[in-house]
Amino acid sequence: MNLKTSSRATQDRRYLAQLAKELASVPKKYRTEVLDGIRTHISDALERGDVGVAAILDQLGTPSVVAAQAMHGLDEESGRFAHPTSSTRGRKLQVWSFAVALLVVLLGGFFSAQPSLTVPILLSALPPLALTLVPLLTRGPRWLLVSAICATALTAFLVTAGVLSIAMNSFAFPLTLFLIPTQTMAVFYLPMLVLAIIPLFLRRP
Repeated sequence: MNLKTSSRATQDRRYLAQLAKELASVPKKYRTEVLDGIRTHISDALERGDVGVAAILDQLGTPSVVAAQAMHGLDEESGRFAHPTSSTRGRKLQVWSFAVALLVVLLGGFFSAQPSLTVPILLSALPPLALTLVPLLTRGPRWLLVSAICATALTAFLVTAGVLSIAMNSFAFPLTLFLIPTQTMAVFYLPMLVLAIIPLFLRRP
């Protein structure tokens, strides 16, 4: 293999490797079909000798562009959004995590109407609700990154809330945002956090 051929092979491999990363969120069978199709296209174009591998890759577009087009095609073919294959389990757990957060908000709305309540359950329930909802609204390759960021933010919020709830004897805005009853933390928020974190460790088939 001469230097020119080696350079072509390197460009080819790098492009396909990046494309594979961009397509990590789609089912393995479809991902393989797309990669094989791109590989065949590059090979056929090189055999015709029309242009070099760099020009072929430029014509195809960046891996992210090709991946976006492939996922759009999958959306139209399947009638649903293409999202991480791990979401067959991971997203179900995230749905349950959001459901728990929503339950806390509903309970908070009910108990906040009680004149004897001194802890702002509803106010402190809104950040977890948002942090469990965002991953569900995220599609495509960014799903895992967004999920990790939200899980980290949720962890930081609950740690801060736990420390302040134990340390403070009085409530004052804006610290009320972090004040969560111990029972709510143990019964609702810790299971919610576990359900939000587990999808980050699920492996794609």
